[in-house]
Amino acid sequence: MKKAKILVVGSFMMDLIASAPRVPNLGETVIGTSFQTAPGGKGANQALQCARLGADVTMVGCVGADAFGQEMCQALKDAGVDVSHVRISEKSSSGVGHIQLEVKETGVQNRILVVPGSNYDLMPEDLEWLKEKIREYDLLMLQLELRMDTITTAARIAHEAGVSDGTLAKATTNLLHSILYFLHCHAVLDIIKQRELLDAAFGREFNGTDGDRSDLRVPKIPLFKTPKCGSGDLRGKLCLER
Repeated sequence: MKKAKILVVGSFMMDLIASAPRVPNLGETVIGTSFQTAPGGKGANQALQCARLGADVTMVGCVGADAFGQEMCQALKDAGVDVSHVRISEKSSSGVGHIQLEVKETGVQNRILVVPGSNYDLMPEDLEWLKEKIREYDLLMLQLELRMDTITTAARIAHEAGVSDGTLAKATTNLLHSILYFLHCHAVLDIIKQRELLDAAFGREFNGTDGDRSDLRVPKIPLFKTPKCGSGDLRGKLCLER
C-alpha cells in the first residue's frame, strides 16, 4: 500500500514543564516537585504522530541555532520525518512553552507562557518552493502558531495549484469552510486576525455573508478533546486533504 504523503507547515516549541503543589502568587517563590523538557509545538507534534502512523511526512518550520532547535529536529528525524525544509534562524531562539502545572489530588491545572521565537521567522517567501511541489502531497496540515501571512500563503499556494477532481484545489475550499467553522465556533482569533486570515484565504475582502453556514464542514481530521497539560495540543488544526 502506498504511503500517504503529508506536508506539515507549522511550529516547533520546546516545552519547559515545572510541577508544584500550587503555583506562586505575585512576587512569591514556591518549591516545585519536578521539571522536564519535551519537544513539542502543534506542527511538530502533528508531523511526529503522522510519521508514527506510517505516513511519509515532510516538516516545514523554523528553529533557532541552539540546543533546543537541534533536539526538536532530531526528534522528528528519529521518527522518519523529512526536516530538510526546516530553516534555522540566526536572529531568534527556538520557540518555547513555559508550563506551570499545579498538581493536586483533585486534578491538574496549567498555566502556559508561549514565546514563539524563531517560529515567527518563517516567512511567506520561504514557501516559494511549494508552488512546484505542492501537488506531490496528499495532505497539507496547518495550525495557528506561525505568522498569519505565512499560514495564508501556504493555503493560497495550494488553492492556486488548480488540481481538479476533488484533490488539492477542492480540498482548499473545504479548508476555507473549515476556517469559517473554527471562527464561528471557537475564539481562535480576535476579529482583526479573523478578517486578515479570511481576506487572504479568499483573495478578496470577506464580508461575513459568503454562503450559508449550514454547509460548513469540519475537516475529516477530527477535533480531539484538549488535554489539561502541555501546549502541543490538537486544537485549531487546519487541513487540506485529497
